[in-house]
Amino acid sequence: MSAGTNIKAGAAYVELFMQDNRLVRGLNGAQKKLKAFGESATHMGKKLLEASLVMGVPFALGVKAAADFEEEMERLNNARPA
Repeated sequence: MSAGTNIKAGAAYVELFMQDNRLVRGLNGAQKKLKAFGESATHMGKKLLEASLVMGVPFALGVKAAADFEEEMERLNNARPA
């Protein structure tokens, strides 16, 4: 092998190594962004769950009150003398 071929091979190796290094940096950056997105989505999910619980309790109490009222009206209706 001549000295010129060795230099070209070395330059190709350095170029491939540098491109690989950029690829790894890009993948690491993408991984960080995906991790941040996942954490954000998890946080949002927890907040939505809390909000649904906060809104669900009064709704459930209202449904129970309506059912109790309906039951009491039915009881009173059946208790009337014919």
